[in-house]
Amino acid sequence: MATATNLSGADISAEGAGEVNLGTAIAAPVVPDTGSLNLGVQEWPHDDDEPVVRTVIYRNDGTAAVTLDVDATLTGPDGAAAPEKMIAVTPERVTVPAGGTAAVKATVDTSVSAPDGRYTGRITASAAGVAQPVSTLVSVVRDVERYALTVKVADRHGADAVDHFSMITSRADHSNVVEWTPGGYTTRLPVGDYTVGGLVFTDSGTDAETITLLAQPRLKLTKNMTIVLDARTGQPVTATVPEPTATFMGANIGYRVIAPYPASSSSLYWLNERSGFDNLFTAQIGPSDTSDTFRSDIYADWGKAAADGSFLDSPYTYHLGWVTSGSLPTGLTRRIRPADLATVKTDYHFPAGHAGSAGSVPVGGTGFINTLDMSRPGQYTHYYHGNDNLRWTHVFTQMDASRCTETALAQGDLSYRAGRTYQETWNGGVLGPAFGNWPARSYNGIRRSPDDTISVYDGLLVDPTPGRGSLPKGCTDSERTALYRNGEMVAENPSAYGVLSASVPPDEAAYRLEAAVDRSSHNVVSTKISVAWTFRSRHNAASLPVALPLMAVRYAPALEAGYAAPAGQPFQIPIRVDHQPGSVGGKVTGLTVEVSYDDGATWKTAPVSGGGGKWLASVTHPTGDGHVSLRATATDSNGGKVEQTIIRAYLLRSQG
Repeated sequence: MATATNLSGADISAEGAGEVNLGTAIAAPVVPDTGSLNLGVQEWPHDDDEPVVRTVIYRNDGTAAVTLDVDATLTGPDGAAAPEKMIAVTPERVTVPAGGTAAVKATVDTSVSAPDGRYTGRITASAAGVAQPVSTLVSVVRDVERYALTVKVADRHGADAVDHFSMITSRADHSNVVEWTPGGYTTRLPVGDYTVGGLVFTDSGTDAETITLLAQPRLKLTKNMTIVLDARTGQPVTATVPEPTATFMGANIGYRVIAPYPASSSSLYWLNERSGFDNLFTAQIGPSDTSDTFRSDIYADWGKAAADGSFLDSPYTYHLGWVTSGSLPTGLTRRIRPADLATVKTDYHFPAGHAGSAGSVPVGGTGFINTLDMSRPGQYTHYYHGNDNLRWTHVFTQMDASRCTETALAQGDLSYRAGRTYQETWNGGVLGPAFGNWPARSYNGIRRSPDDTISVYDGLLVDPTPGRGSLPKGCTDSERTALYRNGEMVAENPSAYGVLSASVPPDEAAYRLEAAVDRSSHNVVSTKISVAWTFRSRHNAASLPVALPLMAVRYAPALEAGYAAPAGQPFQIPIRVDHQPGSVGGKVTGLTVEVSYDDGATWKTAPVSGGGGKWLASVTHPTGDGHVSLRATATDSNGGKVEQTIIRAYLLRSQG
């Protein structure tokens, strides 16, 4: 370690000692007794810092005395050399006798005027006639200004909370201090803004258990401070729905501290299932936050319980939600009337012998989704109520008999107005490649990041509804995703459909992304799908990942029971060609469609009319039960291209 050489451009904290040449290390006549000196953290303030002194002893294993010239350097957190008086060695020249030792004292003084942060460097000893000097790494932290924050936690009886979970989130770097020490704790933190919150469990494990969520949305730490999370300040959270037969499914109380990309947001929440609102309490401590960084949420669901207590095939569900920016409500009491609700009549499609599951959560909600399980397809009614134009995310999954997920659909940013009735259809044909309208900072979709990573995370198996996307899940027979750059493969995932990550050079190039999945033994429609996109891409200088300009050909025929069309007659297939939402795509310049009735063994061109992103393909179905496969190619004015094939896109049923 003492003979290691520094790698060009590498920081000591990242590379360690550096590169070691084994021959040089063995031949070194003089070596220090330690390869590194970690001098720890010198706490703020620094005007009273005492110098830290350490001794380095050099040992001479040779047969002749060696005179060493000793020098020391430090580099600061900004990459600049530390002040001259911050580190010193005495003596600067020492003679180590043959077979003996000699000592050098190293002194580090962090009281000098210098930036706060970590300092790293080396004590280097060199000798005439010795090619490789020996060194000892040095590290010391001149700590930033920080203060003690004491968090005291009391339960609803006023006693020190034995069972709690509290979190302090930095608004600067979005790091978290997580604690559960009974009664509270003290931690030293840099001056700055924080969010402090906690979940306090009183009488936990008993029928009288209560859960209280407390939060101070924004705390400015400029001195030693104490904050009290007192569960007795919590007020009840409760709501009722107008349907007397409705049974509580679950509720969530929580908050989120939103971080800028690529940092992860921090969440603290509790999901209460099946036990009602009776034991949930909330309270805000201190003032509200005027920014949108802090966001709290309270939401709950109801349904019609079966005899076994499950909600299987409940004909209705209620979804109530309150998302509040900048504050946490101190308690919440709502009595919902029919006029306060939006009604959404939803048709869910899935094949016989399979199952479905659906649920909703407010956009920005912190917890999990309470789901309605369905053993049969059909129409179910969902009722929604939310505050301040609240928007919802709805999800649906199709599963086989063993509950293995076959498709997973999601759509966010859904808005429902009280007093109105809406109609939706989920999981109907044609299921094929398409892109969801994901948020800009989402990891879903097919994107290029500012660090020149092309990431693919998309289920690419979506029903025809605009804005709806899918997640990479599924019971399949085989899957593959691959990326090519200028004709050469740069990444391949041979066991996943729609999942890939690749680092690429920044300069512009031609790309081809391929994805294929075989679901033949699990599904009766969209049994095999293959898609290939051709596009150009270069370095993304934006602060967020950029959606790549890929197209999808989406079919929306009128199908019986979601998947079947009449055999033996002419049939029209409405088609849309969509670019990935958020991308800058060219104008669609061409579309060709082919149809097959023998699983792609033979193809026939289907006449296409229309334009401007919307077309109509005309086909004539053969007689008898069967199936229809579709193959399409679309181009745009920027040179983009998509080629996609869907085997058994929908079924044919004889009439009469």
